[in-house]
Amino acid sequence: MRACLDGAAVPPWDLLESLLLDLPGAPGAAAQEAAYASALRAAAVAAWDARPEGAQELRTLLSLSAATEQRAAVEEALRTLTARLNATADPAEAQVLSRELAWTHDDAVRATSRQTDLRTRLSSLPLPAVPRQRTPA
Repeated sequence: MRACLDGAAVPPWDLLESLLLDLPGAPGAAAQEAAYASALRAAAVAAWDARPEGAQELRTLLSLSAATEQRAAVEEALRTLTARLNATADPAEAQVLSRELAWTHDDAVRATSRQTDLRTRLSSLPLPAVPRQRTPA
């Protein structure tokens, strides 16, 4: 988040969308603002990703976000929390576990969304020009 605030990174869409949905106002206003913000972000990421180092930065971010260990840890946390929730008879503990399970599930959904966004951004970049080899005359 610090990098985004410092202008060193583009914020992920799910973060912006979440902030926009928290805006007070008339019903439907958040959806209108989200559509407008989505278009602005699309233009921003197109410019950001077009920088000479843009493609490599996207590959690095995608590699970091898709780390097998992260995915395995989240899946294990979801399994463990679900098992604990199913095994408890204590309503207070069930409430705490349900909340934790919801947060963990939300984290997993956001991670998947961010990976999809990075893949989409990377695939929309033009392929680098391949230098033509000169044939001896």
